[in-house]
Amino acid sequence: MIIVYTGLVVLISLLFQTTVANYFLETVGVKPDLLLVLALVLGLTRGKGGGVALGCLLGFLQDIMSGGLLGINALSKGLIGFGAGTFRRDLMSFHPLLQAFIFALAIAFDTALNLILGFLLSPLPGGVQGITGILLRLMVLHAVIGPPILWVFSRVESRWTDGKRVRGPALLRKQR
Repeated sequence: MIIVYTGLVVLISLLFQTTVANYFLETVGVKPDLLLVLALVLGLTRGKGGGVALGCLLGFLQDIMSGGLLGINALSKGLIGFGAGTFRRDLMSFHPLLQAFIFALAIAFDTALNLILGFLLSPLPGGVQGITGILLRLMVLHAVIGPPILWVFSRVESRWTDGKRVRGPALLRKQR
């Protein structure tokens, strides 16, 4: 049952990434990376094994859809899922404001890794002008949308799986 649920979540995230996320581009000026948010959330709820596997899968799907260099997003999303899964007990027990900071750091890491690998593998003419403004807007956007998505995802997943396999923020907080 968890495989069906995960497949539905990935499919819905891909649909949102390709459709609804474009509206953010018009209003905020940046497009949220919902697959990065999902990789971080899956790492926090499933642990490092699930985080790295599903993060790599999400990144690979994003690489296929973007038409860019194959593997850059798979690497960054896999590392983010692994890091979130490794420190999940500490990260899930944080206050939502600190979780927002974690989402902002994750997008900064993802952007930095994509820029570094992008410049090493296929340098673009023109450099990195204006990237700081875009990065700051991305960090704020992901800090705002990340914690509510984490809360909703952990609640829905614990109900879908009857709380047997997934420990959401409230359950991890009670154990400490």
